[in-house]
Amino acid sequence: MTSPVGSSVLMGMALGASNKPEAERVMGQGYLLSIVAALFFTALTLTFSGPFLWAGGATDEIFALAQPYFLITAGGSILMFLLMNTSTAFNSQGDNFTPTKLFAISTAVNIILDPIMIFGFGPVPAMGISGAAWATLISQLLFLIMALRALMSPQMMVPLKLENLGLKKQSVIAVMNIGIPASLTQTLNPIGFLIIMSLVSSAFGAAGAAAFSVGFRIEFFAFIPAVGFGFSAMAMMGQNTGAQDFDRLNQVIRATLLMGCGLALAFGVAVIVTAPLIIGAFTDDPAVTRDALLYFWIVPAGYAFFAASFIEAALFQGFGRSWPGFWITMGRVVVTAVTAWFAVAVLDFGIWAVWAALVLGSVLSGTLGYLW
Repeated sequence: MTSPVGSSVLMGMALGASNKPEAERVMGQGYLLSIVAALFFTALTLTFSGPFLWAGGATDEIFALAQPYFLITAGGSILMFLLMNTSTAFNSQGDNFTPTKLFAISTAVNIILDPIMIFGFGPVPAMGISGAAWATLISQLLFLIMALRALMSPQMMVPLKLENLGLKKQSVIAVMNIGIPASLTQTLNPIGFLIIMSLVSSAFGAAGAAAFSVGFRIEFFAFIPAVGFGFSAMAMMGQNTGAQDFDRLNQVIRATLLMGCGLALAFGVAVIVTAPLIIGAFTDDPAVTRDALLYFWIVPAGYAFFAASFIEAALFQGFGRSWPGFWITMGRVVVTAVTAWFAVAVLDFGIWAVWAALVLGSVLSGTLGYLW
């Protein structure tokens, strides 16, 4: 998502510099870029829907079920792009409560509509899996209507004005300069996951792959606080950069790292202590249990450092420098992949070495980001 990150940072900087008209222009340009990106994404996914589904593992019966859902959600993907941009527009003004409240309403509507549209009720015919897709789009549309109505209110610190949706070259370039490297950074984590999954699958078979899958699902929760704190700090960094308040910038950096990394560390300790219980909820296979136990006894040692690297990337973005975050994340992916491959393919170590490589990559990238 190029435009939400770029426009969020630039809006924060403009607000910090008490330049409300510039903040309004940047918000408008963010929406314009989101619409353009959504149209491109929609055309791409609808044109190559078949290859995308096959690449994602949808074969035979699964393909027949997945295709209608995919086509409907891809056709309405502009709602997701605008939804993301709207959330960052509120965040840049220091208002995270409004989008959270609207997300809760939207989610409740989705939960209610799902069974009605899947199985049918009264005048609504049963639509099967397509009904779930339509319920998702309707709930997203409801969120946008409520959010845009609030965002266009004159009471907003930075209201959305339709006249700012026109193309303004300088604003677009500024948003892209921050947003493009931020978007590239976001692609590195799934790429790293695929590399390690491929290595584990080829070297240690289905048991190793299953253990990695279980571990990855659980550790996702360790990074949720880092995502939240990093996202919030991005707006504060932008505002204080615009105001040239460097003391406050340092306070934001320290507080964000302390809270995000502290919660990740606490979660890591809890995972190590309760590892057998966690694994037992997923599998009773002895081989998977053995590899997963090693995962949960080794990898949580790097949770705090992984959280730090994510937060550091967001902090850099917050004062208008997205490339450092890209290189911090790239360093983690490269160090992890190379170390894991060397340990397994050259030194013939066991799966524990792959788990140790995950920790090493996180420690080095988190430390590099902090020093940088």
